[in-house]
Amino acid sequence: MKNHPQAHVFFFSSAAVYGNPQTLPITENTPVLPISPYGIHKSTAETLLENYSRALGLCVTVFRIFSVYGVGLRKQLVYDVSQRARQAAALGQESIMLFGTGLETRDFIYVKDVCKAVLLVLSQPVKAPFTTYNLASGVESTVAEVAQCIIKHLNIKVNINFNGVVPKGDPTNWRADIDKVLQLGFKSDYNLDDGLMEVAHWAKVHA
Repeated sequence: MKNHPQAHVFFFSSAAVYGNPQTLPITENTPVLPISPYGIHKSTAETLLENYSRALGLCVTVFRIFSVYGVGLRKQLVYDVSQRARQAAALGQESIMLFGTGLETRDFIYVKDVCKAVLLVLSQPVKAPFTTYNLASGVESTVAEVAQCIIKHLNIKVNINFNGVVPKGDPTNWRADIDKVLQLGFKSDYNLDDGLMEVAHWAKVHA
C-alpha cells in the first residue's frame, strides 16, 4: 500500500463490529464493541486500515455488511433452515429445532443488493480518506419470521421450535441506519420475501 499511495482500498467488514448495540438503529457512528471473535477480527482490520489511511494518505472505504443471504450461500440461518426443513420433511418429522428464542432480530440484505450498493459507492468521487457504509435493508426481522418465510417458499409443512439457548457472541437485535448509502441513490431491489423465494427455489434444486 505504501508503494501505491493513489490506490483506493475497499474492505468488506461486518455488522459484527457493533456487537450488541444499546440503541437502534445502528449508524456508522455507533460504537464499535464486538462480542465475537469474528467481530473482533473485522474490527482489528478496520483499525489497521484507518491507521494506514492516516499515516500514508491512503483512501479506504469500509462496507459493514449486515445479515447477507442469497443463492449459493451454504451456511448461516437461511441455508440452515432450508436444509433442516427439507431433511425433516423427507424423514417424516414434524418439526425442527433452532437455537435462540426466535425473537432475536437481524437486518437482512440480499446479496444482489449488496453488489448493487458496492458498485454505486465505487462510482462516486472520493470525499474522505476513510469512510464507512452500513449495507443493509434498514428493516428489522425476527429469526422466527425469517424461518417461517423460508418454510412457506419451500412449501414444506414442518413446525419450527426454538431451544432458548442463545450462542455466545450472538447479538440480540440489529437494525441498520442506511441513510448514508441512500443519500447516494441506493434503492434495494429485493424485499425479504422476494429474496427468500429465490433462495428457496435454488435450494430445491441445488442445496
